[in-house]
Amino acid sequence: MVSQDNDLSNALQQATDRLQHELGGQLPSETIAECVSDAFDELRDARVKTYVPVLTYRLARERLSLLLGHRN
Repeated sequence: MVSQDNDLSNALQQATDRLQHELGGQLPSETIAECVSDAFDELRDARVKTYVPVLTYRLARERLSLLLGHRN
């Protein structure tokens, strides 16, 4: 279980880093991190954890794009 928690933690950090890079300073780092955290909180109780990292990234990216007024 600890290994799975570490894997999820690493995946969330990677999602945050990737979004910060993609958005190129258009939003504060704290906003991006909070959005990733919120998206993860919505998905954390999923029975199958395999796709939680990628779904968290996609959900956060979609929400951040909406904040910026972009359409994906």
